[in-house]
Amino acid sequence: MVNLLYFGNTPIDFFDGATNHDKCGIGVHIKVDAHHSFMAFMAIGSGTNIRAELLAFWLALHLCRNLNIMDVHLAGDSKVIIDWFNNQVALNVLLLQAWKVRIRELETFFSSLQVFHIHRIYNSPEDALSKKGLSSEVGLLHLDEYVGNERINSWVAPLL
Repeated sequence: MVNLLYFGNTPIDFFDGATNHDKCGIGVHIKVDAHHSFMAFMAIGSGTNIRAELLAFWLALHLCRNLNIMDVHLAGDSKVIIDWFNNQVALNVLLLQAWKVRIRELETFFSSLQVFHIHRIYNSPEDALSKKGLSSEVGLLHLDEYVGNERINSWVAPLL
């Protein structure tokens, strides 16, 4: 399923995290253009929903960087993570400090990076991806490439 929300002429990328009984999964949907996209999910071990959302945010930026997407508009339903990134609130969780540093380092790669909060209803494909991550093997990234609604490539590789 391709989500066709745009910011001007730039497609909006999405991220989401999920937790269930101390398991964490993350999901990301990166759109190169109107017809070409990547969907990813993975399990990240145990933790809180804030950890899952923050690592999903990191994965979205990491994939955009590796795909050489320089103009990024990223949306998620975690107001805490969005507000932290936009310097509106502090995220004082010591165990997440290294991930926050990694995100700030990735931020410098992009020519334009806008991050904004959306209602959960607009994040449902990514929510489904993050829930798939809950039942996958920890540390293995599942990445699918789509043209239109047709999957043309699929990879599974260790990431964390």
